[in-house]
Amino acid sequence: MLKEQEFYTKNPAEKWKLPEERSSVEIVGDLNEALKSKNFNQIQEMLKDPQITREVLLDRREESNNLAVLRECFDSMLKERFRERFFKILTIISENEERLKDKTVFIIALHNLATWESSTNKNSENALEVNKGILNRAIDAQDKILETKIRYGIAHNKILKPKDKVNDFEGFIKSFNEFGNKYDAIQAMNEASKSYLSLAQGQWGNSRELKFENLAKAKKMAEEALEKAEKLNYSNAMYKANLVLADIYSEMKDKVRSGKYQKEAERLKKMIGYKY
Repeated sequence: MLKEQEFYTKNPAEKWKLPEERSSVEIVGDLNEALKSKNFNQIQEMLKDPQITREVLLDRREESNNLAVLRECFDSMLKERFRERFFKILTIISENEERLKDKTVFIIALHNLATWESSTNKNSENALEVNKGILNRAIDAQDKILETKIRYGIAHNKILKPKDKVNDFEGFIKSFNEFGNKYDAIQAMNEASKSYLSLAQGQWGNSRELKFENLAKAKKMAEEALEKAEKLNYSNAMYKANLVLADIYSEMKDKVRSGKYQKEAERLKKMIGYKY
């Protein structure tokens, strides 16, 4: 039986316990059925109970697909249930922009819209236009962290030559590290590594020596990103680092190592349920 939020407010230690009456197999089975029938009310009620969520998260058996199901639940809720709320909140912020004391609130809201367009709607053009439109506002607000995040979004969605992307993402790595933002710094490392690989892929003939130099840089960057991601247990960055390492070794004609990293990327994708 699901417990009400008031129960956990009065008994905060209870949220760390596991539900005695239900196993993770039963819970995941119910979540799967709710997904199939698009019963978002049931999904929302189940995931509001911390004991239920904890039971699903702690079952890490190799054959378990718990994390993938959990991810599917949140993705479905995001698209089907929270999309309307997201844009409603965005509209409220937009209509009250002049009344906001903190002017960065509006900029952050639009930057979140750009992220939505890029990751959920897969519309890089819209994401690019939104971020370009708010860049000067972030500069005027003198918020360097927000400005860097917006510039990162622009570089991520803009069509640039590999050399230009390398320079951009190398700069983002430095900036995010200075801000103490380890997570975005690792993702910037993955993007820089991909850019070095793209640069190398266009270099043959007289540029052969330069090609292997850039492949070495791509490999070193991706390996460092993977190491840092593993220390933080940052699964999204681990997945992307393994993917780029697979591509790097493929370019080096090392099928064995390429296959090793590709297999690990696929394992992470299946475990977490990534779709992008």
